[in-house]
Amino acid sequence: MMGVDFDFHIHTVFSDGSMSFEELLTALKRAGLSKCGITDHFETGLPHSVAVSEANYMDLFNRFKKEAGNSGIEVFLGGETGLGPDGLMLPTGAPPFDFLIASVHRVNGRHKSESDYWREYRTYIERGIEKGGFQILGHVEGYLPTAPLGANGGTFDERREIERYYAAKYLTLDWYASIAPTLVKSGVAVEIHEMSSSPRLEVIDLLQRKGVRFSYGTDSHGPEQLMKREFITRVLNCTRLNEADIFKPEKRRGGARCTR
Repeated sequence: MMGVDFDFHIHTVFSDGSMSFEELLTALKRAGLSKCGITDHFETGLPHSVAVSEANYMDLFNRFKKEAGNSGIEVFLGGETGLGPDGLMLPTGAPPFDFLIASVHRVNGRHKSESDYWREYRTYIERGIEKGGFQILGHVEGYLPTAPLGANGGTFDERREIERYYAAKYLTLDWYASIAPTLVKSGVAVEIHEMSSSPRLEVIDLLQRKGVRFSYGTDSHGPEQLMKREFITRVLNCTRLNEADIFKPEKRRGGARCTR
């Protein structure tokens, strides 16, 4: 079975994580990772988007990257931004990312029905992968924006159960089959999201058979989350996923750094 000593979705104290770069380095060593991507939020209108200047952030990141390299850990500068009706929601002055995750964190406006709401969610994704400018489609079935539907759930597990209900109802296998060619053409990888144990195994299996690539990330906001590997272990045991299917920042298509 393929080893998973990498994590391409990690947040620090500069967005909504709890770890400083120093604390993150300690946690990476403890987790035994050899490669990672730091993906703080850079999103217009998001309260916990990185607020420090690009120069300050890059200075701190580069120091961290050097220290991590001295410990045998390869670090990439990623970012997580939103997908909206007009595509990416990157703010002015975002740094030169090695790769970018785009996730739908909110759906705008009022909707006549639950079905209309999820139709718009799907439309954001469809338009986003058509327009491009990012490398990873983030937590497509996890951390769904369910609050406007009054479906928050009281606990972490209850929220995940609500998400599974909506995903099965509105993010159908037929819909995934319809967007798979665009994902392949654009080179956008679908995230295997550890914290929400998503997407469903049947989704991963379908997309893999259609040639879509995948990225893996814990979406860690604290040090203990970096140790989690339960879902990716299940994925590797229950699907035909192999190393050739996995997104690698150092080999991403085009080779140029990702900018706004």
